[in-house]
Amino acid sequence: MDLALGCVPTEGFLWFIRYWSAINAGSPASEHFEELRMSYLLAPFEGWIAFRRSPYVLAIYDALPADLKLSALNEMVAIIASGFISEAVNILRGSAVWDQLHPRLEKIRLDIRIELDKTLRARGLNVEIPGVAPREFRPWQ
Repeated sequence: MDLALGCVPTEGFLWFIRYWSAINAGSPASEHFEELRMSYLLAPFEGWIAFRRSPYVLAIYDALPADLKLSALNEMVAIIASGFISEAVNILRGSAVWDQLHPRLEKIRLDIRIELDKTLRARGLNVEIPGVAPREFRPWQ
């Protein structure tokens, strides 16, 4: 990995893979936050990277320093705002960041928030979405 980063140090995905490899080898995540920072810095809104990075980052959200928490939330808002609703719900399923994410959802277009609400309800998740009236849960809708 170091050889690859030596050749292309501006590749955000390689920084994430360096982080991922370290934690999968048993190293504490807190010792590799710099790799995550570099990944976010160099690839802040690359969807294909975000879809891989977000589940790992949100799984340890409470242990993250403030700057990485902000990056993680901004990335999720960007995923949702870009219309990747199904992917976002898959990433957020079981996540504890809904309270922090909630106020940021207000900035997303209403039609996307409505679609997010429908997808969440269809998957049995009862999450309040700003600007979308709560509805009775009806799984057949």
